[in-house]
Amino acid sequence: MTSKTCQILSVAIAMLALSVPGAATASPHATQSALPQTVPAGTSPLQSDLTVVVNRSTPVAINRPFARIAISQPEIADASPTSDNRLYVRGRSIGSTNILVYDEAGDLIELIDVRVEHDLGAIRNDIDALFPDIDLELRTIAQRLHVRGEVPDDETAAEIMQVAASYAPDAVIDALDVNSPQQVMLEVRFVEASREDVTELGIGSEVGRAGDFLFATGSGLLSGGAPQSILNILGGSGGVNIDFFLEALEERGVIRTLAEPNLVARSGETASFLAGGEFPVPVAADEDTISIQFREFGVSLEFTPRILSNNKMSLEVSPEVSQRSAQFSPSGQCRDTGS
Repeated sequence: MTSKTCQILSVAIAMLALSVPGAATASPHATQSALPQTVPAGTSPLQSDLTVVVNRSTPVAINRPFARIAISQPEIADASPTSDNRLYVRGRSIGSTNILVYDEAGDLIELIDVRVEHDLGAIRNDIDALFPDIDLELRTIAQRLHVRGEVPDDETAAEIMQVAASYAPDAVIDALDVNSPQQVMLEVRFVEASREDVTELGIGSEVGRAGDFLFATGSGLLSGGAPQSILNILGGSGGVNIDFFLEALEERGVIRTLAEPNLVARSGETASFLAGGEFPVPVAADEDTISIQFREFGVSLEFTPRILSNNKMSLEVSPEVSQRSAQFSPSGQCRDTGS
């Protein structure tokens, strides 16, 4: 019974050798894809963990002389032997892989689990150079750079995220907390008037075509382009009572107020307003089918405030006034817009 068992085992080993032609004749220190894991009876390969920075090399010492190595995912890391018991492992891309080390007899003597991470030390040094008093936690999670910590304001958070994105483009998880998030309230009045009336009153003389938008803070008007109607977005700047001025113009019939929304948004976030509605538009789809999409119309506004240092603030404003048009197109009903 014992001799029969040994005979079957010998046949199995012979079949394994035939299934890996050239394994015994491979050149020393050859790097191959994953090889069969043959382990001497009664022994187990040494297992170890290794963390490598992407685009950097790390020396690794093997516990005994080896002849071949195999890497399961060479696109993540590669290895270059320098002697019969030492090699260099270089990170190529973020992720995990393993390196299998074989001796001259083809036995697996060591298994190295390799994890390739972002250069967290270099990222931390760059951030500390800009903000030495901010304590951040940097980690590589699921092939993405995770940034956590507390920052004093949104401007600081934005600069930190720019530094992180330079090391991991489109792969940064923003987990920063702003200590005191600030809110901005925007009081807006949409006003419609004819270009002739505006020019006669000497307001916005830089407007050159129908449909220009004007933004006023009491100290001046800034012009931008849009079709169909002249619209003013007017807001008080502290010392100028613009509401009184607009009310006087509206009593004379020079202007007409379309909407007066008040919007509140946190610094860095976007708030929106729509006074109008939606209408269905047939749109051609695949296989000669027609689908319905709904388009917004009316008076709309989006604004994004950003609180800066030194009591300054930037404001992105996107106004639009549109109406349903009496004209039709092959794709459905049109709308006239001014934005």
